[in-house]
Amino acid sequence: MEERLPLQEADIRILELEGPTIVGHTCKVIRLEAPGIEYEDLLTSVAGRVQSSPELLRRLDLTGEAPAWVPDTQFGVERHLFASESSQPLDDTELVDLTGSLFAQKLDRSRPLWRIDLVDLEGGGSALIWRIHHALADGTTAMRLARQVLWKTDPAPAARKARPTSAGDETRRHRHLLGLFEREFSRSAEPSPFDVAVGTDRQVAFATVSLSALHDAGKK
Repeated sequence: MEERLPLQEADIRILELEGPTIVGHTCKVIRLEAPGIEYEDLLTSVAGRVQSSPELLRRLDLTGEAPAWVPDTQFGVERHLFASESSQPLDDTELVDLTGSLFAQKLDRSRPLWRIDLVDLEGGGSALIWRIHHALADGTTAMRLARQVLWKTDPAPAARKARPTSAGDETRRHRHLLGLFEREFSRSAEPSPFDVAVGTDRQVAFATVSLSALHDAGKK
């Protein structure tokens, strides 16, 4: 692993956006049907595969002339995977509430910028609430990382084309980030109902839609 990788401008900008009321990470919720997974089994599985994803092993270093990613010499999977403190399995409403609460909490910048919280669900299943910083991964990159460290088998091997390489994925991700800044942070001439003060609380909602419908929407 290279010792020091300078952050690109887009990653620096997304980090600078964080403040008292703004977080810079994305949040993925992965539901596993019964029997779900035990914490120790998840810990062992991820520990055996995480070396294939060097992005997940680097932390921020802000002490040099420019921000950079450096190897986390204190890395341990147990510092990134956490079992729920709830003594009872969660129903759907409780899972939504917990996801919103975790989403509002910032990731520890002294460690690689990702964390997975494992919770038990009613009916015997499990959920993985995975926060990963946008300076590290967007949705597409997170799917690549999930294939490398979480999935035991590819969930849809026939539905995908050639897998993106890490280098190609980074080029695409930075292009996406620059587009995000242009779209989301430019001022419109017309007022928007979303132009209000941002607080610290977060609420989420889950919906179900076919992947093909999302692909069609994206193309339009």
